[in-house]
Amino acid sequence: MTTVEGVLDNTINELMLYQDARRQQMPEQAIQVALFVQKLIALKEGDNLPFTFEIEDPSGNSFIKNPYAPKIDPCLKEERFQRTKEQT
Repeated sequence: MTTVEGVLDNTINELMLYQDARRQQMPEQAIQVALFVQKLIALKEGDNLPFTFEIEDPSGNSFIKNPYAPKIDPCLKEERFQRTKEQT
């Protein structure tokens, strides 16, 4: 179980994991990763609100808590879809 902030934190941490080696081996990609991490940090800190966070979950195991329950969350858009053969 996690939050949007948790997803952003995990993504930032994973991208930074090998950033030192990336700077030495692939400096151009390291710059791109650093810029992307800066954008993620800005999102996490609320500097670029609102933003859209999309989750595609073919297994159907995700759950997003609705703070407005039992009413509909006006900030949430749910789309159901048929899984492809590759997703099963």
